[in-house]
Amino acid sequence: MSDAEKAAADLAAGSQALTDAVTRAETAEAALIRYKIAVDLELSKEDVTVLDGVQGDEKTLRALAERLAGRKSPAPKPTPTQGRTTGGTPARRTPSSKRWTGSSTDLSRKGPPVTLASPLHERA
Repeated sequence: MSDAEKAAADLAAGSQALTDAVTRAETAEAALIRYKIAVDLELSKEDVTVLDGVQGDEKTLRALAERLAGRKSPAPKPTPTQGRTTGGTPARRTPSSKRWTGSSTDLSRKGPPVTLASPLHERA
């Protein structure tokens, strides 16, 4: 192989490497743009997957992403009465917890009545 042939082969290999590097850089830049848009609009993983399958410029991708973000279902609102009980629940002792549960006004408990001693009453 002559020097001219070696130079031509080196030139072809360098040209191919440059083409491959440019292609990889363009692919990486497009992926970065898609993910930035997805983060900005708080898209779900499924929507990001849909966005990954689309080829286009940033304007086109942003328009699609905004449409995807617009179809999100709103977060469920908490019920105002969540966690509350209705009515008076009778107090009962559960075997596993050994604690009183239910209403504090339940009078059906067995045992001696409880009286509270007040320091003011003791002096009189």
